[in-house]
Amino acid sequence: MEAEQGFLPLIAAASRANRPVMLEGEVGTGKARIAELLYLSGSWSRRPFVTIDCPLITEKSWEHLMDSPSSPLYGEGETLWFKAVHALSLERVRQLVDVMVQTGVCERDHVIISANDNPDATETDVVTELVESLRCHVLTAPPLRRRRDLRRAVGLFLDSEARQAGIAPPLVTDEAMDLLLAHPWPRNYIELRQVLQRAGATAEDGTMRARDVREALDREGATRFSSLDTPSETSSIDLLRPLREIERDIVRMVVEKYGGNQTEAARTLGVSRTTIWRILRDETPA
Repeated sequence: MEAEQGFLPLIAAASRANRPVMLEGEVGTGKARIAELLYLSGSWSRRPFVTIDCPLITEKSWEHLMDSPSSPLYGEGETLWFKAVHALSLERVRQLVDVMVQTGVCERDHVIISANDNPDATETDVVTELVESLRCHVLTAPPLRRRRDLRRAVGLFLDSEARQAGIAPPLVTDEAMDLLLAHPWPRNYIELRQVLQRAGATAEDGTMRARDVREALDREGATRFSSLDTPSETSSIDLLRPLREIERDIVRMVVEKYGGNQTEAARTLGVSRTTIWRILRDETPA
């Protein structure tokens, strides 16, 4: 659902560019799905797909990535996805660029880099550093509010959920659809999924009404808070969940705040770096 049909030609063009791809966009715009499509749409699809999850990099794993002969940076014939590279500090990004240039990894492998948009980006922003240094082909994931067929996106999601549950999808009233179409969706597909799931749970007689959507939107706003200036997946936390999941999201948020420095995050949270690593290791990818 995240990658609409009109975006597929851009994905195909990026796959043929024979350059690293910088995949940027707002939080929740389906960058993981687009990275998967970039891998599957070209000649690399029969070769290994390796994910370097930047927010989870520790001091030890960073050393391995930079220096170990078994590091993905020293392999060949693979697709390397640097996920959420905005979590790295500018210093680490420059170290990464140096190694990638020296080893010629972009000539040997298919490189995909993804990052959340940063409205306050400067000339020394990590995304700019990577794009200019590696001559990346830039691909921007469109936000949900710019999708002209949002009505269709809602239908596709409800159909998918209904098939998984083995039930018929709910009928969405015109008033309910108007509310969905008017909402700005700052967290894009992440928010759309949660709102539709909540509204569907309260729908009666197989019909999703305006009150169901309104209550779901109200709950979405009431149960989230932001502690960072720039919206991101880690700056909004749903409080109505198991404590373990809330703990994980808080740790992710603090680690990102410190540019991926888990030592500083551990000091702020008053726990060991091993605890930080354990919590993030157990995270289920979105």
